[in-house]
Amino acid sequence: MVKKKLDNLKQNKSPGNDNHHPRVLQEVKDLLLKPITCLFQKSLLEGFLPESWREANITPIYKNKGTRSHPTNYRPVSLTSIICKLLDSLIKDAVLDHLIENNLLYTYQHAFIGKRSFSTNLLEVLNICTKLIEDEETVDAIYLDFPKAFDSVPHRRLIEKCKMLGITGKVLGWISTFLKRRQRVMVNGNPSSWVEVISGVPQGSVLDPVLFVIFINDMPNNINSFLSLFADDAKLYARSSTSEQRSIIQDDLSKLQSWLDTWQLHFNKAKCKTLYLGKDNCKETYYMQNNQDRVNLKETEAEKDLGVFVDNSLNFTTHMSEPIKKANTKLGMIKRTFVCLMKLCLLNFTSLLCAHTLSMQMSSGILINSSTSRPWKQCITEQRG
Repeated sequence: MVKKKLDNLKQNKSPGNDNHHPRVLQEVKDLLLKPITCLFQKSLLEGFLPESWREANITPIYKNKGTRSHPTNYRPVSLTSIICKLLDSLIKDAVLDHLIENNLLYTYQHAFIGKRSFSTNLLEVLNICTKLIEDEETVDAIYLDFPKAFDSVPHRRLIEKCKMLGITGKVLGWISTFLKRRQRVMVNGNPSSWVEVISGVPQGSVLDPVLFVIFINDMPNNINSFLSLFADDAKLYARSSTSEQRSIIQDDLSKLQSWLDTWQLHFNKAKCKTLYLGKDNCKETYYMQNNQDRVNLKETEAEKDLGVFVDNSLNFTTHMSEPIKKANTKLGMIKRTFVCLMKLCLLNFTSLLCAHTLSMQMSSGILINSSTSRPWKQCITEQRG
């Protein structure tokens, strides 16, 4: 298994604080196979990890929105030890096999599970909603937002969740040690001081998404509505044709809030929104309440769901219009930048830009109809003129 992991090691990955580059590891993998295997066995048996395996260099990446001076507009990218990633990849595989073989994972969780993906998540939700609307029902879908979800997981409670799912012994001991980490921020090659990490799953590792899935696995318990999950992307939806059905949705929101309070997570209430589907939807106002703090959820006409804009008419006009706007902006910039440009070159560039943008949309599983493709045809016609 270690040999297979070494064979599949991507050489373009950046090394962690131990400076062991993946290309070097792969070049000498035949010489390192036996010592690395012995090192992994010793680490698992003793539950011990070298200090450099539990260190991370954080590089802030600008999100291309908001002011650059505000830290929240940066995405932290964590660089950890490549050798440690090989071992926690093996542990991740063993943990997932245990969870799947014993049917311990929530049915509607689609992240990091074989034969499931963001596509199956979207198709499942859209299939259920479409059938309800065809039966002349209305559907209320509430998109839930966890702020910094992976960084907020309490370590002791995570260990308890692992025990509840039968993850015990040396593997649990290794995970407990794995969670005790420290990190620093690197800006232009200048490091900050080291800081101990007191909560959260270790981002930048292979195991961290699975640990988060374990932590929220029982969140849907006692929920009557559908709760679709892709890691920390969650949406609660159900039929809402009657007042009783709408009351059930509100009760489920309250149950979710209670679960979050118990396990020390929380929603970003300002970003939680309701999408109303179906003809003659009464558009019930739902709310979240924590102690005396009550926030009414805002309505949205289109919400970006795992890369796909889902609108209240389910015709995906918004999904197609967004990349068209971006491409037209780029074309306008080209027109303003170049004083003289051969029409043939401009036409070829335009066609290439259109094809690239459309291929990205089709990769999301959304096909193009004549109404959404018309702006592209108009754009190319204008360039020919």
